Amino acid sequence: MSSRKADLQVKRHVRMFQPESNSYNLKRRSEYTRLALLEAQSMTLTEREVSDLLNGRDLTAVVPPRSGEDAPEYGCRAASELMVRYLLV
Repeated sequence: MSSRKADLQVKRHVRMFQPESNSYNLKRRSEYTRLALLEAQSMTLTEREVSDLLNGRDLTAVVPPRSGEDAPEYGCRAASELMVRYLLV
């Protein structure tokens, strides 16, 4: 899959899962979500599987970022937590 196509898919995910609150910066939240969705895709989770796991909620609401956690660390951890949820379903 081309990098451009992957970026377009991530943008679609980010639009689908808009934040529910303004508890932290929207730009930061979007970056966290974007990186987590890229990680989930690299773990072979499909768009449908991610959508089913999130059930209409924002990814950062399902797996909240930890205090001081940067976006790449969050992306890896959140994608791992999604994979665990997927395997337990």
